[in-house]
Amino acid sequence: NKGIVLLTDVYGFQSEETRAAADRIAGSCEAHVIVPDLFRGSPWPSSKTPCGAEYESWRISFPLGQLGGEVMGAAQYLNAAHGVELFGVLGFCFGGGRALELIAGQWVPAHAAAVFYPTRYDVGAIGAQIDVPLVCIFGGEDHIPGATAQDAEVLRRVLGKNPRMQHQ
Repeated sequence: NKGIVLLTDVYGFQSEETRAAADRIAGSCEAHVIVPDLFRGSPWPSSKTPCGAEYESWRISFPLGQLGGEVMGAAQYLNAAHGVELFGVLGFCFGGGRALELIAGQWVPAHAAAVFYPTRYDVGAIGAQIDVPLVCIFGGEDHIPGATAQDAEVLRRVLGKNPRMQHQ
């Protein structure tokens, strides 16, 4: 039985796009997908652009340990409720960057991970630590730190030096 914990962008689990993505992923992967409330009811407002001092203050109010606890709780639920034994992490934007950090720090027992436009992660700190199959998707014209084409190339190079990773 397979399960995926989907880590959202800053707009949280209640956005229509996130729910639609979770449904599509569940169907195409034939897996249970759970989308935890990473922001505990306080996602970034969709009316505001996620940048500037106010955003950075909000963003750092969700430490990695707290997010790791949310992901572990979701994984434990999937196991208890649905017998999930193969567990993956998937993240979009903010959630993509946190997924990279969580699997690198072995905060979560993931068997695989996929990230789309991951943002604001320290590639030097994570690249040598990742040891699960990983798919990274980057946009060609993203300007958010971590998600640029240049960031994609740096991550590819760093992962290429990791003896536990095979990259393409």
